[in-house]
Amino acid sequence: MAMDVDAASVRDRFEAVAADARRRAAACRVAIAPVVEWDVGALDLASRADRLRAYEIVLREGMPSDIVGVVDGVLLCEGWADLVMPVEARDAW
Repeated sequence: MAMDVDAASVRDRFEAVAADARRRAAACRVAIAPVVEWDVGALDLASRADRLRAYEIVLREGMPSDIVGVVDGVLLCEGWADLVMPVEARDAW
């Protein structure tokens, strides 16, 4: 059975989920493990620039547990176009 989907309600739901993810991220700070990259220090996941930097690092060099512990899927999608990553890494994702 086909469902009628209202584009505005889908957009509203996505925005609500994204807002919730931003609220959760605002309460987090993450220290990137030295095994991933030296001298990064703590990155504030509430800051979009820091969050994207953290995502770039763990997506390129992190272990699966690093990725699960740091990356939020909704916020990854939101920032995907602005990530600075090698073509090979971007293609793999």
